Amino acid sequence: MKIILCLLLLASFGITQAQFWNKEEKEKKSEKKDKRDHDELNSMFNLGYEGDLSASFGANHLLSDHQGLTRLQNKFIPENIFKKDNGISKFGNSVYRLGKLFLLDYMVNYQVYATQRFVFGSKYRLDQSGAATTDINMKLPAPYNFDYASVSATFSDSISPFQQVLNISGAYEGSSVLADISRKNMLINQDFAYEDAMLFLFSNNDLAAHIGFLKNNGYNEIYAYVDQINTMYADANLSVEQLKTFAFLDMGLDPMNIASIAGIGKYLIKGEEYMDMLWLKFGEKVKWLPSFKMNLAPFGPELNYQNFIIFDRSMVQLDIHHAIGGYVESMGLDLKALNLLFGEKKKLAIDGVMSLWNQPEFSFKKGDLFETFSGFGGSGQVNVSYRILKKRNAYLQGAIGYKSQGYQEGLSLDSDLFYRVGFAFR
Repeated sequence: MKIILCLLLLASFGITQAQFWNKEEKEKKSEKKDKRDHDELNSMFNLGYEGDLSASFGANHLLSDHQGLTRLQNKFIPENIFKKDNGISKFGNSVYRLGKLFLLDYMVNYQVYATQRFVFGSKYRLDQSGAATTDINMKLPAPYNFDYASVSATFSDSISPFQQVLNISGAYEGSSVLADISRKNMLINQDFAYEDAMLFLFSNNDLAAHIGFLKNNGYNEIYAYVDQINTMYADANLSVEQLKTFAFLDMGLDPMNIASIAGIGKYLIKGEEYMDMLWLKFGEKVKWLPSFKMNLAPFGPELNYQNFIIFDRSMVQLDIHHAIGGYVESMGLDLKALNLLFGEKKKLAIDGVMSLWNQPEFSFKKGDLFETFSGFGGSGQVNVSYRILKKRNAYLQGAIGYKSQGYQEGLSLDSDLFYRVGFAFR
């Protein structure tokens, strides 16, 4: 595992160096990129109905709302208020953009992140375990407020210890799902707005922020998660320091964090709203980006090694994940083929998603009974989108999939047939 982490670090460093020090790339990026051709966008933003209001449902709809707000803001709110091309005007415009970033963008992006975290993260897992959510105590971000946000619930009867773990880690699970979908959209578009970067930084670094800095009287959900895992497994010996190490490695090795910070800095200094993505390139059309993250599963933390490969306008994602700590064994693989275009006018777009896993034994309450799962499981999903309005880049969209029993981030522990119908736009 140390070898893999070293390779990821070298890849992250190489991507950053190639992007910022290659002369051709610097000259290419020196042209101001203040407009976007939405006909060339590859990501889909969904508005529709699903049978289950899961973390995935919440993230997709919140990102659609966020995209709409971003486009309105970029259209009606100027990036510069001083028109002269001199040092004083440039400095004044940078100060203006910093104020707008702090007073508007910071607040909007935090509220999107917090809604996903508490409503579609914590509340979703509490509802799944049969709890009744009594209060979602949302707070403004620091420095506007320094109180700790929380979700309160009552339980009518007992639940399995594994569901208790998910109730504890549900907020981070919600943030992780939001970060994954944000990452997918930013990568498949091959560029991103600074607003996208802010939201990604909030959600992608939620675990590292809470484990390292944001504590409620020295204790938060991470500490409760570790305590619960050590209670369930006598030989676990899991510690907060172990999770902190992996969380900070996750934060520091992720090339998307570097790109997002650079994109925000570019906006503040130059007023450029969009930034091209950082890649390792193989020829003209093939691009690769590695990353890794930590997931908080009900049987313990997992490391997830991610690979994103762009082929022209389509993307393939391959994830491999496994348990850490040595007290349980789990292994999984996720394969996604996104934005596969068909037809002479590319009106038909298809996404295919497949997941396989081998997980240790865990139980969950279903109705009045407890069910136990262990071993192999999986899921599959197909999304079909057909363009109905070229000028508006609007699509009719439908999706259907099946998941067997087992843990999959942001979804029910039970087997489930899931579907979605609605509209999408690029």
